[in-house]
Amino acid sequence: MSIEYTNLSLERLDDVKGLMLPIWERRWGEDFARAFFRWRFFERPLWDAALAYDGTCLVAFLDSFIRRCRVGTQIIPIRQTADWFCHPDYRPVVGIKIMRMMMDKPEPMLVVGGNKNTQNVLPRLRWHSLPDVPRFVLPTGSGVMFKGLSRLLRIPTSAFPSALGRLPSFRVFGGPRGAAPNGTGSVFRLRDSESLPEIAPPPDSCALGAVLDREEVDWLNKAPDAMGDFVWLVFSIDGSPMGLSLSRVYEEKPFRTAKLLHLQATDPSAAAYDWMIKETAAFLAECGAQWITAQFGDPLVLQALEKTGYRKKRDDQKAFWWNHGQKPPNGPYHLTWVCGDESVMPFPD
Repeated sequence: MSIEYTNLSLERLDDVKGLMLPIWERRWGEDFARAFFRWRFFERPLWDAALAYDGTCLVAFLDSFIRRCRVGTQIIPIRQTADWFCHPDYRPVVGIKIMRMMMDKPEPMLVVGGNKNTQNVLPRLRWHSLPDVPRFVLPTGSGVMFKGLSRLLRIPTSAFPSALGRLPSFRVFGGPRGAAPNGTGSVFRLRDSESLPEIAPPPDSCALGAVLDREEVDWLNKAPDAMGDFVWLVFSIDGSPMGLSLSRVYEEKPFRTAKLLHLQATDPSAAAYDWMIKETAAFLAECGAQWITAQFGDPLVLQALEKTGYRKKRDDQKAFWWNHGQKPPNGPYHLTWVCGDESVMPFPD
């Protein structure tokens, strides 16, 4: 068996498309598939993907991209992996080989989630385990009852009548819509990266956490329409920007649903996050979302989620860290949906 290892190029995009679509269980038309794969892999900033070929057949693939992260007192580039797959006939050697190719790159690496195979293999490659990242759900409309019924009956939500998708949303959490801490608050929706103010977490605010920037705004705003809407909200107190939330509103037929993907603040506190989470939930409910999911490991955010009415789910996510044998940073971790490929999942039908 002679395996060729190489990097992803535009000429190899059809090979990746042919490999990944069956894994994702998607039957897209050719036009949308090419538009999605070009956006997903080639239009984002700072990425790299490893491929393994047996002759002309693509047998393994591993994607990665670099995002700025707060690590203690510094903001540094962190490599995050996604879409790690190896054909069963070539496991484990080829799959591990392409992961080691990524591990040899200079940046520290982060993985949140992944399937059972990933979670079993990474510790054997001497990755360090981080604390699990909890997931939450907030009902914002009666459609969440049908979501629960679909799980109970083991049928997809798409089996329900399309008329249910027009159910109005409502807010089920108690208390006021949200009060800004220590001043007069205002919220506006960010439409382009030029309007993004500098909103970076302060030093020592967390041991590890993503810091979104203008390149991220530009990339997500270029997503194909079928991905739904990426909603950026900027929060200000007395005219000074202090926070940012990123959400995604998309179709889970016949319903609209939403994911609270990320929060960052210049002065993190339970009060600040409480205001930001309530305002974001209200905005997403107005967009028609029947429920909102979230994934956070930050203790301050967890307090605010519970106060807002989010309920903890059972499927906590595993997290792993690699930095060439060095131990992970010590302290609270601000890990969110933007890690890995979670921000763009689920994919459209």
